[in-house]
Amino acid sequence: MAFFQEFKSFFPELIGNYHAKLALILNLIDQKCGGVLLIGKRGVGKSLLLKLFKKFLNLFNLSYIEIPLNVTEENLIGGIDIEKTLEKGIKVYQEGLLEKAKNSYVFIEEINLLPTEYLSLIFQTSYNYTIIATMNPEEGSISPHFLDKMGMCVYMERIDNFEDYSDLLRLWGNYRV
Repeated sequence: MAFFQEFKSFFPELIGNYHAKLALILNLIDQKCGGVLLIGKRGVGKSLLLKLFKKFLNLFNLSYIEIPLNVTEENLIGGIDIEKTLEKGIKVYQEGLLEKAKNSYVFIEEINLLPTEYLSLIFQTSYNYTIIATMNPEEGSISPHFLDKMGMCVYMERIDNFEDYSDLLRLWGNYRV
């Protein structure tokens, strides 16, 4: 456990969860690690850790995109831009989020709530980007087929100590957008 204590300096705003911090740092060092799936119940700090990691990426001018739960297939993979096509008289292609994500990080909160078809599209081209995702197992599962495509899966710990939990809530309030 002493090894993981060294990760206190990374994301000090989040108490504990050293395995999750290590997984993110390893994917920052080498994007070929295959991404991270943070698994945990509500309130363990998954979203806070993602926000802190995004802040870290901004510090190093590294790019990322977010895939929202309400994404459409057209937004995901792109398609014909009707307005520009009519305006120019030739087909104009509009990039999708996955095309824009090349060589960067893709953040997906609650990945288990995305339709299976969208997950297939995302993982089909995942060699182009690093997926950093969260899921709450109480809200549904994700196919083992997709779990196999993630480089690392980390179960985040619930904070049992009331003092630590109140610190977490206070810190969460500071990082809310």
